[in-house]
Amino acid sequence: MYSVKLKLHSGSDLALVVSGDSEPRPKMKWVNGQQTGEQVLHEGKPVYGFDAMAQLNGDTDLGMIRVESTLESLPKVPFGQVLRGQGSGEITISARDEYNVRVSALVDSVVVDRPNLKQG
Repeated sequence: MYSVKLKLHSGSDLALVVSGDSEPRPKMKWVNGQQTGEQVLHEGKPVYGFDAMAQLNGDTDLGMIRVESTLESLPKVPFGQVLRGQGSGEITISARDEYNVRVSALVDSVVVDRPNLKQG
């Protein structure tokens, strides 16, 4: 399958709202359609994935995507709380089948978004 990788200026360009009770799950290696039992590594650390609604640069909705990072658990936040990627980031768009695409993002970490609110 073909894929396109887009490097982000920063992982913080990606705003995320986690879907329901999604918890990071280990990302495993696959060879010839078979899982190897070996976990994927990023810079020597195991990679975990979770599903989230995503927005890029505050104006481009990506819909539901798979977010991958080296975090074993997500920050505990109420439903609807915005999280933000941190560190480096990369988006991959690949063919799922003849009619659909899969979008995933790899970020170093995920943090609670703390917007700068001006009090008046």
